[in-house]
Amino acid sequence: MKETGGSVQAALLLYLYPSYTRIVAAFFRLVRLSNLLLLAVSLLAAYWLLVGNCALSPFAVVGWVMAVVCTAAGGYVINDCADLTIDCINKPQRPLPAGKFSVHQAIVIAIALFISGLLFSLMNQRLLWLTMGSALALIAYARKLKCTPVIGNLTVALLSAASFFSLRLLCNEVNNALYELMVFAGLTHFLREQVKCLEDAEGDRLANCRTLPVVLGVPAAKRVASATALLIIAACGAMAAMKEGGLIMFAWLFLSALFCIFAWQLQSAKAVNHFAALATRLKLLMIVGMAVVLWGAVYQ
Repeated sequence: MKETGGSVQAALLLYLYPSYTRIVAAFFRLVRLSNLLLLAVSLLAAYWLLVGNCALSPFAVVGWVMAVVCTAAGGYVINDCADLTIDCINKPQRPLPAGKFSVHQAIVIAIALFISGLLFSLMNQRLLWLTMGSALALIAYARKLKCTPVIGNLTVALLSAASFFSLRLLCNEVNNALYELMVFAGLTHFLREQVKCLEDAEGDRLANCRTLPVVLGVPAAKRVASATALLIIAACGAMAAMKEGGLIMFAWLFLSALFCIFAWQLQSAKAVNHFAALATRLKLLMIVGMAVVLWGAVYQ
């Protein structure tokens, strides 16, 4: 009998295992695990390389990173809930349009993530207020601001910069490169949001989401995005001019050249898959740019 019971349990586990793995995989896609890992690594790198005498315990560092990551994850999920109609057109493979989770389940997950972010930020009152403000801004973005021309893009850019600014709230002494990192993160996220709006223009139009490409048309929105790219190019050139020669100056010039190529590709892009590819390339440029900022802090 015992052997029979053990065989039944083993068979049941083998039957349920694929279901559990599919749920976990769908959850990771829902919260955009790759983006969260990149965010966590960026925050830890900024802490290790850009702070001075900051007596944070390992527990406090983990709590800070988890507060930012959980809040960002909650923002991704609540945004997917608000974008369900649009994603059914633009991204039917996403977990919610594909039926992996119901909207009710996703809302519960988002609330749990936001609460987790607040709990992790209890260690510092200023961090708590920033986390609370970020969560409210993400909810407002999902419900209204996303479909408001430019304002929605700017909201994401400011929240991205705020992720690194949270380190300044915990540590009094920080390297000036932290502010360079905040500006670079804000500008590049602002540009990436504009490119993603171009990618999603057709679905946004059908869902009456008035993003810039819907309001002004794709050609005009491309010109605005290109102007943002030129601003980043100018910022990279200014950073190169501020360096006293050496490899770090050439690194900034190289980054500026990469954004020049990106701006040219942006003007040439026409199809949805072109804008999707550009959004992916821009994420790689963001990684390279953050590496240049951090390297510059160490190099000095």
